[in-house]
Amino acid sequence: MPIRILSLPIADLQYALNCMEIDELIAFSLCSKRTKNLVKDSKIPIESIYAEVYENYICLEIIMPSNLRGVQDDPDLLFIYLDFSNPWITLERKNGMEVWRKEGFTQSDWIAHFLNIFNGSMIRELMINGSFPISYLDTVKRTIPKFQKLHITDDCSTELAKIAFRELIPSADKVQIDIDPFDNELHISQFLKPNLNYVCLLNWRHPYKLQLDDLLLANCTFLTMSSANITERELNRFVKLWMKSSHIFYRPGYIEMSIRNEINREELFKGIKYQTLDNCHLLKLADGKELEVCRPATLQSPLVRFIDFRTFCRSLSHLYYLSVCALPVQLMPIRFLSLPFEDLQHALNCMDIGDLIAFSLCSKRTKNLVKGSNSAIEPIYAEVNENQIRFEIMRDLQEIRYIRKPSIIFLTSSDSQIKIDCGYGFKGWWKQEYTQSDWIAHVLSIFDESMIDVLNIGNASLSYLDTVKQIIPKCRTLHISHLCSYDVAKMAFFKLSSIAVEKLEIKKNIFDNGNDISKALTQNLKSVSFIDWENPFKLELNDLLVLNIANLSIRAANITVKELNRFLKLWMKSNRRCYRPKRITIGLNDEIEINPEEVLKGIKYQIVDNEPRLKRADGKVLEIFVLKSFVVFKFQ
Repeated sequence: MPIRILSLPIADLQYALNCMEIDELIAFSLCSKRTKNLVKDSKIPIESIYAEVYENYICLEIIMPSNLRGVQDDPDLLFIYLDFSNPWITLERKNGMEVWRKEGFTQSDWIAHFLNIFNGSMIRELMINGSFPISYLDTVKRTIPKFQKLHITDDCSTELAKIAFRELIPSADKVQIDIDPFDNELHISQFLKPNLNYVCLLNWRHPYKLQLDDLLLANCTFLTMSSANITERELNRFVKLWMKSSHIFYRPGYIEMSIRNEINREELFKGIKYQTLDNCHLLKLADGKELEVCRPATLQSPLVRFIDFRTFCRSLSHLYYLSVCALPVQLMPIRFLSLPFEDLQHALNCMDIGDLIAFSLCSKRTKNLVKGSNSAIEPIYAEVNENQIRFEIMRDLQEIRYIRKPSIIFLTSSDSQIKIDCGYGFKGWWKQEYTQSDWIAHVLSIFDESMIDVLNIGNASLSYLDTVKQIIPKCRTLHISHLCSYDVAKMAFFKLSSIAVEKLEIKKNIFDNGNDISKALTQNLKSVSFIDWENPFKLELNDLLVLNIANLSIRAANITVKELNRFLKLWMKSNRRCYRPKRITIGLNDEIEINPEEVLKGIKYQIVDNEPRLKRADGKVLEIFVLKSFVVFKFQ
């Protein structure tokens, strides 16, 4: 029986809103001004809104916390596509793609509406991809006037990176750039001068050329560079100038650089008085200012950190990893395990990731204490490069908006030790009889995780893939990067695809005449995405007929509309009830626009909710959605 939802008591109405999915909340908020205010006043939390810019549209990702409705590890996701040329939006709902329109609404109005009903002030991150045309930058500025972080990916051209930075930087508070766009025309100092809170320059393949003047002109609070090309002499001059200056107008509070070449410590500190504290060197001034320079002794590619503590601690004194850099004081030893339960729990809550792991290794009791503390962490990310695995483990600290320092763990193929960075440098850890598999199992156990969340295969060694499969038996998502060589990407797919529990994504076309795509499509997998716009995947009718993947996405594919039509006709005639696919998404070259009439030529269908629906004699249903160069088949 239908219920007049607006006539419900306030408590029941709030309960009904809490049970709605994100898309249902948006739909309800669009009904009237009253329903919009009801959704807004319900203060239903969302984790974030991300925006990713593609060639001719913006993809918004709205995330609702996984535990909001009592379901762990299953966040509510909604993808919304905003086309630059049309005022409507396309939603990727659980029952398929839907196009929504609202009279008088522009793309800017849609984004403003989403932010308003979910009580957000801005988009958390705007990501610029390489396929994005420069001519649309003004459109992006108008559509998304403000965002917390600008992220320029490594597949952007140098020209796009330059212009995107210049045009969009006034709207951001943080910037991450994964490409080196600097040349005689655009100097690195121009990226360091803007009044930003956080700047991250991340490009290991092409070190950023850095000079003394660049450090002196820096105007961001936090600066991270991976990797930097600078001499010990210039670092030494920078430290000396810092020691002599009054610091009144020097804004940076934290500078971190990764330098490929080994640093000569004597050259770095030549002519400078300092105190030694662990692996760090502490410099004091008469006015009370302090500068700490940290260089881990165990890392081949050293990190150098400059921290102005008077500035740093004043603005972010609540960060959990600052205590390792505090001045030495005399503390009374405490019998930790003799503390009352509440005090012990509080102490564990104050520990960072590295401390928790170290404490858990002391005994079986301490391991159980850490596990029983239910310390919340972000999903564990692992990346394979050459012959080592890099893990990122981060505390789930929602109150830290700008920097949440992860613990970074390296596992190498040469021995069973791990190298861990807890925020103050890398240290090598050993435990008797522990193998690399034992280390991973231990970390997963104490943080009550069943598996690695994301495993990314980067520039990995071909021979190391067997080791990866041995020590990481399963992960939720396997991502094979476009940075892989052809051989590594192909081997990674066929060797590691079985460990991906939920999703596999590969960003390189690994198929040739001797290894056609049919072999991959017959794999018994849950969800697979093939993505390579530069080298499209050759797809034929037979490939779709032998498909054994539940959820398949191919972008871009070389397949004719005629073959798509033949596939639909064969499906209609078939009585095959064991066809496994539930959803097939095919994206053709952007220059090709699919004509729905040609796809459905000679086929009887019904129009349901503005979309074609096919029904077989045995009751099986196939829904079809066509949008420009994309076609989606949803089987029921």
